[in-house]
Amino acid sequence: MKAIIRKRADEEYMREKEREFEEKYGTLDSLGQKVSIEKCSLPMLIDDYEIWRAYRRGAEVEEETVFHDSSIFSVISCSRAEILDFMSKNQVRSIKDLAQAVKRDYKNVYFDIMILKKQELVEIRRNGREKIPVSRVEKIEILFD
Repeated sequence: MKAIIRKRADEEYMREKEREFEEKYGTLDSLGQKVSIEKCSLPMLIDDYEIWRAYRRGAEVEEETVFHDSSIFSVISCSRAEILDFMSKNQVRSIKDLAQAVKRDYKNVYFDIMILKKQELVEIRRNGREKIPVSRVEKIEILFD
């Protein structure tokens, strides 16, 4: 069995990732210098540098996560799949709005959203005090070999 999750990255997600890179490395130029000095010892630096450069050039980003066993089902349960499906078809104004729409208890939906957020399948945006969940999932494929 193999499960493939394709995630999209919108502009806000990419700006957030750039802010994370700035906090971690300072500037793109300083990261570039580290890469040229430590090229062989830290391959993660090269990855981050290339990703950051792509963001700056306005590249469209799509991530893919592949599970080669049934561990996908510890992340994507039936109720979480329902949440992702609903969010892909409807705009959600808040977690409370989502809980009402899928007819589930707020606490359970909140817990599921936090699990999906941890796996970067959902991101949380703030509008004042409201937490707005936004799905990053574009496609989930489960293939049986």
